[in-house]
Order: sequence, then structure tokens, then C-alpha cells
Amino acid sequence: MDAIMRRAAAPRRAVPAAWLLIAGGGIATGLVAWWWWATTNPVTSLAEVALEAGRLTGFGAGLAVIALVTLAARIGPLDRALGSERAYLWHGRLGRYAISMIVAHAILITAGYALIAGDGVGAVISSYLADDNVQLAIAGTGLFLVVGVASMAAVRRAVRYEVWHAIHLVTYAAILLGLVHQVTQGAQFADHPVASVLWVAACLIPVTVLLVNRLVRPLVLNLRHRFTLVAVVPEASGVFSLVIGGRDLQRAPALAGQYIRVHADARGLRLASNPYSLSVAPGGADWRITVGAVGEHSRRLVSLRPGTRLWLEGPLGGLVLGPRSSAPVVLIAGGTGVAPIRALAEAALRERPRSPVVVWYRVHDPAQALFGAEWERLMAWAGGRLAVHLRTGPRTRRGNRLDAAALTAIAPWIAQAEVLVCGGRALVESAQRAARDAGASNVRVESFGW
Repeated sequence: MDAIMRRAAAPRRAVPAAWLLIAGGGIATGLVAWWWWATTNPVTSLAEVALEAGRLTGFGAGLAVIALVTLAARIGPLDRALGSERAYLWHGRLGRYAISMIVAHAILITAGYALIAGDGVGAVISSYLADDNVQLAIAGTGLFLVVGVASMAAVRRAVRYEVWHAIHLVTYAAILLGLVHQVTQGAQFADHPVASVLWVAACLIPVTVLLVNRLVRPLVLNLRHRFTLVAVVPEASGVFSLVIGGRDLQRAPALAGQYIRVHADARGLRLASNPYSLSVAPGGADWRITVGAVGEHSRRLVSLRPGTRLWLEGPLGGLVLGPRSSAPVVLIAGGTGVAPIRALAEAALRERPRSPVVVWYRVHDPAQALFGAEWERLMAWAGGRLAVHLRTGPRTRRGNRLDAAALTAIAPWIAQAEVLVCGGRALVESAQRAARDAGASNVRVESFGW
């Protein structure tokens, strides 16, 4: 293993797409602040302070919404650079920020107008209701608030994913409703057609990219490959692998570690979809996903008959190997989180013929350990480059503790490795902390839930 490590070349590093997004956001914020400053008269009263603060928070809300749509647009390099965990985290934080800015904008702008006119707030609200464009903005604000409530953790856990997703679709209507008001009545856009065009483009381009990536590309993918269910194979109690066939799947854009959202031509599965990770490295005649039948969607899915037409979205996700790298690989999984880890191990062995691959895999019940025979075949084929460490029982059991010492013991070179983790949130958090403590800087994670 040491000899393999000596032959491994240092990975080439590129500018991460995440940093490009951050830099773009910083430049956009600076330009917006400059434009507000250039088009604003000196502020000399409390009323003008409130009014201009309201305009600035409106800009802040607009920038946050643009970033939100960009994150949701399924832009491949950005998704892979951020990873699902970070993308969800950023999306949630930006959503809360956007709604806070929208509420602050409404309160401040109303207070400013009331102070300038010397009328009460009620009179200002009455004037809003008489203005068609402001009515659209009020409707858009209401829709944003509905989405915000639906995104609260307690509400999100209480509703089905499909309901939550449908509610989120109104975000795009809210964007358009607010945009009309902003460019027709905003002080920074009135009599400034070039600024209006640029702002509309900044809002609509991410929406257009989102529509292409989430509607047009899935349509093309499914028409081209015509996915069908080939077989349902039991793996363990309540866990099944689904073999998916289609035309020319070797040419389908997919990476080991990614997941697909699966619809099927069957009752309850046409509109509903759940994400399932590929459990075999793509590139062959078939794809495979491995499913724990724990919910209504997954139970219906594993009961489908071979030959059923499937509609797939994706592949998606950033739990993938870095490109053009020969770094060693450490893969950590818990429970059915081993599905993408199985595919990643296979891909790493193929793509990095001189690099070692170590798998740490824990399940509570030994009978639920997946892919036992496949791990044996992969280790035999790898010629000593693959080591699989299966841990069974609770995480408190001796030998099951996941910390820096445990990872260093099975992968002394972990500081130079790519570390990829998939499992429940508790395992993901402990694995991420352990890998960082062991000196690893390249860690990607994906956890269960939504």
C-alpha cells in the first residue's frame, strides 16, 4: 500500500465553482450598492432613511432570490462543487434571508411613505390596494411567506415531499410578481431602461436555466434512453436493488455517487418521486439503485413488475470523485448509505489504478450488511488496493467508534485522501469531524432526509 502511495501523483486543483458563485455574488452586491448610491439623493430625514432602507432591503431580497434560483437550477459543476449537504444548507439560509428582507422591505417602505406624506400607515396601504403593480407585489409577498412557512422544519416533517415540492413551485410565480413591481415603480429603475433590462435579465436568466435543467433536459434524457425496470433483486430484509435498463445507457451522463429521482408508470408513482443513489458505477448496459422499502413511495417502487416504464430525473448530486485526480480514497457509509459508496469504490478502482481505496461501513444488524459477495469480488479484482472494514452493532461498541484515530488506523495517508461519506445525519457529522481531525481537507458528505 505504501508503494502505491508513493506512485500517486498530487491531484490537480481547479478553482471551485462554489468560490465562483461567492465571487459572483459579491460582485453583484457591490454593483447593486453602487447603483443605489448613484441614483439616490442625499438622505436628510428619518422618513428618507426608512424609505431608502426599504429600497435597499428590496435589492437584498432580489439578490437572495437570484442566488436561491441559481442553487436550485441543477447546474452540474456547481452541484458537484457544493455537494448536496452544502447546497441544502445555503439554500435554507438564503431562503430565510430572502423572506426576512422581503418583510423588512414592506415594513420600511411603508413607514417611509407614511412619514413623508404625513398620513397614517392605513392610508399608505389603501394606496397600495389601488395600484395594480403593487397588488402584484403584495400577492408575491404572500406567496413567499407561504413557502417560508412550508420550509419550517416542523411543517416540512409533517407533509409529504411531493406536497412540499408543489408548494415550492409557487416561488417562481412570486419572483415574477415582485419583478414587475420592482422595475416599473422602483426609484432605481424609473427612467433607467438599461438598468431595468439588466435587472430583469439577472432575474430571468437563472429561472430559464432552471427550466431547461429541470424540464427540458429530463425530457430529452427520457426520450433518448427510454428507461424501463429490468429486475427487482432482494438484498436484505426490506432492501432491494432495482436494475434499470434503457437505450445506450453507456452514453448517459452519470457519475458514480450520484442519485436519480424515480417516477414510474404506476399508481402513486407518476407524479411522486424520491431520490435513490446509483449502487453500481455507471457506464455499463444497465443502471442499478438500491432501495430501503421504508416509505410509501419506496414500497410501491420495489413491488413494480419488470418492464414497467420509468421516468428519471438526474443524475444529480455532488458526492462524486474529483476529476483528474490520483489521490487515495476513503469511503464511509452507514446502513443503506452504502449504495453510492459501493458505486464510488468501483469507480475509484477503475479510474485511479495506482491509488488505494478504503471503505469503512457500519450497520446495526449484521444481517443488513449489503453487497457482501460484491465486496469480495471487488477486493479480489483490485489486487490489494481495496480494503473493506465492516463494523456491526451500535456505534458505542468497542471498535465501532468513528474518530480520527480509527480513520488513521485504517488509512494512515488520510490527510492526502479524498473522503466521501453517506449515511444518517449522526454518522455523517461524526465522520466529517473525524476526517477533519485526521487532517483530511477534501471531504464530501451526503446524509439521509430532506
